[in-house]
Amino acid sequence: MYISRRSRRGFRGNLFAYSVVAIIGSAVFGIFCIFILFTWYGRDLPEPGKLSQISDNSTVFYDRDGKVLFEMYRDKNRLPVAFNDISPYLINATIAIEDKNFYTHGGISQAGILRAIFNTLTRRRISGSGSTITQQLIKNVLLDSTQTASRKIKEIILAISVEGKYTKNQILEMYLNEIPYGGSFVGIGSAAKGYFNKTPKELNIIESAILAGLPQSPSYYSPFIGVKDTWRGRTKDVLRRMRED
Repeated sequence: MYISRRSRRGFRGNLFAYSVVAIIGSAVFGIFCIFILFTWYGRDLPEPGKLSQISDNSTVFYDRDGKVLFEMYRDKNRLPVAFNDISPYLINATIAIEDKNFYTHGGISQAGILRAIFNTLTRRRISGSGSTITQQLIKNVLLDSTQTASRKIKEIILAISVEGKYTKNQILEMYLNEIPYGGSFVGIGSAAKGYFNKTPKELNIIESAILAGLPQSPSYYSPFIGVKDTWRGRTKDVLRRMRED
């Protein structure tokens, strides 16, 4: 059967139009599904304001000359410090190794989320999500660390909310006061004292690089309880990333 050139052009034109409509329809449907999903999991989430309510701090006892006699804490050895009392080396080292785009993103890493979705579909597990510092803070303080899709969605919702409530420096201050550094050391205050007998403001660049490398896996990289000499390679990675950034 002969089909005229005009008919073929018309068919191709209709096919293109139908394809465009199908793509737009799929995109709209996908956005609608995401909206429903986020609305559903957004119910009864913890208040972002709870991030600033740091609890379970250590009680430090000093003698009359200001020397530490002993410390008392329940489960976590935490000595909160203000952002301005933390070494710039430690701040830069932490950002370089954990979240180099911290000061430019809105709380989440789009590339990390896409990786997580891909891994979920291909490996049937949540991995490679590239959590930002904001997401790590939320995971440690407001949520648990279970690797589930529902928990990840809640983490993303809270991260966006937290970024709108706090400044970047406030988020980083809370993160550095809440992140584990190995053993009973929670937060940079107790870590700086426990590892180097210094305040966070006194840390030099090497000490900062060592500490910044611990939170990813404190029990593995810790110079005290970790696998032998793994902290050395991790510290070099931190310094390399600092130089690159």
